[in-house]
Amino acid sequence: MKQFIATFFLLIGLCNMATAQEGIFVHYEKMPEYPDGERQWKKDRDTYMETRLKELFPEAHPDSLATDETKRRIIMQFTIDKKGEVQMPSILRGLHPMLDNEAFRYVRQLPRFKPGTIKREPRDVKFTLPLFVHPYYLRLLERKEQQSTDTTVYKVVEKMPEYPGGVKQLVSDVHIFGQKFIKRHFPYDNPYFGGHFLYNRYSMVSFVIHENGQVTDAVITRSSEDPHSDRAALLFVKSMPRWIPGEQKGKKVKVKFTLPFTLHLQ
Repeated sequence: MKQFIATFFLLIGLCNMATAQEGIFVHYEKMPEYPDGERQWKKDRDTYMETRLKELFPEAHPDSLATDETKRRIIMQFTIDKKGEVQMPSILRGLHPMLDNEAFRYVRQLPRFKPGTIKREPRDVKFTLPLFVHPYYLRLLERKEQQSTDTTVYKVVEKMPEYPGGVKQLVSDVHIFGQKFIKRHFPYDNPYFGGHFLYNRYSMVSFVIHENGQVTDAVITRSSEDPHSDRAALLFVKSMPRWIPGEQKGKKVKVKFTLPFTLHLQ
């Protein structure tokens, strides 16, 4: 028993020596102090996280945030050095990479503290800080990730994608683009047309409209048997603005769209 007690106190002594050698203390006489006091610090960090989360999630509904749910915590650890500056921030418990990054950002912009002391001497002190996040934001993140991992490309959806300005604007833009293409690449004295434009050339081009309205993966599905006409169709699709995306069951999805493209040769 005496041997056990002696070993126990020896271990404690070794731990204290290791802590002292590192120069960073967990136990101290006086806690580091936020410039405007503990109450103001709690208010400042809560305000910071709430403001940033609202910026990151503008779709968040106020009623959902008003629910009385237990908030989740990100646990940060850092050192407040002898000068009161925050050093070596790390995460002891994270929630999500996006939220953890916000916690890091908050800690890095903290003002200088009044340092902690041991025997009235300023010391480097390890500090642990919780930052609270409403569970609703975690649910929004999960929903976004599910949407982004949905690789299904639909052909028909409840709400089809829309070209900015509608069908009439799309038809007009196809015509204008085609005329500019003809004037740029085929002057009337080009022998390819025998001196004149004799007929219209018709191509079918398909492409994918993503959840954000971006257009990609343009491909000719029906050729006009004229490489110049097919090229014009592909160039037009690549020049298009973002569409209003399609929706299925209230969720924005990828939609494959097919567009007829005609060069009006006169």
